[in-house]
Amino acid sequence: MPLKKRPLIRSPGPIKKTVILLSVSSDIGAHLAKKYLRRGFTVVGTYRTKAHVRDLQGLPDCLLFKCDLGKRTDVDRFIRQVKNKKLVWDVLISCVGHPLPVIPFFDCDFDEWEGSVGVNAIEQLRALHMLHPYRNRKKADVVFFAGGGMNGSVVNFSAYTISKIML
Repeated sequence: MPLKKRPLIRSPGPIKKTVILLSVSSDIGAHLAKKYLRRGFTVVGTYRTKAHVRDLQGLPDCLLFKCDLGKRTDVDRFIRQVKNKKLVWDVLISCVGHPLPVIPFFDCDFDEWEGSVGVNAIEQLRALHMLHPYRNRKKADVVFFAGGGMNGSVVNFSAYTISKIML
């Protein structure tokens, strides 16, 4: 029995992927944004300081949002913007890093230390948790960057280091 011919189905072309870069304003974040834009991705980036995203402003397929992860209202606003724009992300990369306080643990103000742990770990996980519903449900990747310690130990960076180990 001969096989029936099936109609030729043409692919609509490659589907554009989206990367979210938390702290696109960091050096690594800006570098990654340019790399992903060259590869044809839509880049969604957060920043705390507008001056640090001047090179990215106005680039096609680059959406920038002011968002300080240490401020819950900023994160809530960012998530609303993602939802309202109906963004679906394929890759989430967190380049957030706030190294302060750089001081011996027992000499630091513990509230400042705790705030640093919050921004460098907990608040990044909160952002991931809140962004989770808007991921590509077939496949989504998550990356957390950590700096320091590459060429030796990081002295007096206890909050930052413990946060990155936690992630």
